[in-house]
Amino acid sequence: MKYYIICKKDREKIYLRLNNLIPTRNHFVDSFSVYCPTCASYELFRNNDIIAETETLDISAGAILGGLIGMMISPVGAIIGTMLGSLMTGNFRIRENIAIRRFNRS
Repeated sequence: MKYYIICKKDREKIYLRLNNLIPTRNHFVDSFSVYCPTCASYELFRNNDIIAETETLDISAGAILGGLIGMMISPVGAIIGTMLGSLMTGNFRIRENIAIRRFNRS
């Protein structure tokens, strides 16, 4: 999950560098200052200005990775690895979307 704010001057996304999953906005400080590289200014934001979005993890990436790993075993392993890789990536994506909706509603 990625977190960003929208610059008040030029309406560009400014991504926040956060390493872990933060469940709600209450885990942030009430207000903070962020530098916008596009308009070269500092702006004051509140924790309600933070928006979460999904990472660009695609189901096909998991399928390809699973297929490549399974190919080391056999052709049948490649098929099974492709199916398992796509299922695991799809499951992760569903959980991430639930967390994003929960965060954006908080």
